Amino acid sequence: MLTFLKNVFKKGELRRKVIFTLGILFVYRLGAGITIPGVNVGSLSSSDATNGIFGIMNLLGGGTLERFSLFALGVSPYITSSIIIELLSMDVIPALTRWRKEGNTGKKKKDRVTRVLTLLLAALQGGVLTYAFDTSYNILVDTSIWSYIYVVLIMMAGSMLAIWLGDQITQKGIGNGVSLLIMAGIVNTLPQTFITAFNELVLAETFTTWTGIILFILFVIVYLGIIVGVIYMQQAERR
Repeated sequence: MLTFLKNVFKKGELRRKVIFTLGILFVYRLGAGITIPGVNVGSLSSSDATNGIFGIMNLLGGGTLERFSLFALGVSPYITSSIIIELLSMDVIPALTRWRKEGNTGKKKKDRVTRVLTLLLAALQGGVLTYAFDTSYNILVDTSIWSYIYVVLIMMAGSMLAIWLGDQITQKGIGNGVSLLIMAGIVNTLPQTFITAFNELVLAETFTTWTGIILFILFVIVYLGIIVGVIYMQQAERR
């Protein structure tokens, strides 16, 4: 491992790419820790708001949804948009199918459509999450319509900025930027997620010991399966 690191930092270009990638990841994690102004994050952290499907979103974002941070949506609207466009390219919409066969030129056209759809999905997703969480947990200090618009606009901007950061890594750093952002969030929260699941399923005596262990193993497999599936889709879409 030490030999590998030495070789990395001996090569100037590779060293710059590694440092650039780490710098972008640091900026992303810094923004992930800043709560959107006007949001009472204590209402979320003391509730079960990030369980279930919200828990998956929170995991992929590295706890950004739980804190309602600047990157609360992360790259999830882009992931959804990419999957939708990819499915519609399979002989559903002729234009998208044609672009799929046009190589790099068609890919650029698809990317533009994907970004527009990402922005629309970010607005929809941000609005729904803000309304649902505020209705259930009173997360907004001010519940006026302008407060909703303000929070949603910041969530949209944060999501687009996260995608831009991912693109910078892809172009100037190492690896697939969006996948690295997802992995950065997962690494940040995954250990605590597994510890919490183990405590609730195995140690809490809600189930018998062996049943709890089996459920915990299934929980780990499903979580890792979702993560691998999302990252694989991103890699396939990029290619």
